[in-house]
Amino acid sequence: MIQRIRLEISTENPSEILNAIQVDNVELPEGMTIEMKENEKGVEIIVEMRYTDPRSILTLRNTVDEILEHVEMLERVLKSDSKL
Repeated sequence: MIQRIRLEISTENPSEILNAIQVDNVELPEGMTIEMKENEKGVEIIVEMRYTDPRSILTLRNTVDEILEHVEMLERVLKSDSKL
């Protein structure tokens, strides 16, 4: 069974967000895929994880939490940078 979480993030800086977080997607856990793309609203991120045991759900959740933390930090940095 595949578990999927889809994030739609509204942002004025979709290219910068994608460029910054795609670097982190090099050593994914076995059974996980992450797809990221720009859309008309900002950024769409789909994280999928093959369910093998209860820990795989925790891995999926932790990965999504980490992505959201990175996006939040990037948004703060980009907003403060634009005020300079």
